[in-house]
Amino acid sequence: MMDFFINVRRAIAFPRARQLRIEIERSQKVQQALEAAHHNLELRVQERTKELEQSNKILREKSKTLERYNRVTQNRELEMARLKNEIDALLDELGRPRRYHSPEQSLKTLKIGEPARGG
Repeated sequence: MMDFFINVRRAIAFPRARQLRIEIERSQKVQQALEAAHHNLELRVQERTKELEQSNKILREKSKTLERYNRVTQNRELEMARLKNEIDALLDELGRPRRYHSPEQSLKTLKIGEPARGG
């Protein structure tokens, strides 16, 4: 009779054990898929980080170029204003009408608050 109970228990336990094994295998597969997805995301993050670093490097270089260009053009404009003021000062000395600005406008154009040099 004891053998009967042992066999009944085994018969009941076997489907549970099988189901448990199936759940464990399923869980392991999900875990492996998550690990693979995590690894792939890490690779993508590294690749994107490299792309962004390269883009930032290019942007910094372009920004420096634009800053240099801006300084050159500002200096050119200041020099043009200075030359116009100098011409106007020479015209004043000759008693001729100013060609470019009144004295007040000349000071504003220079943007440095000083009269034209060389006058």
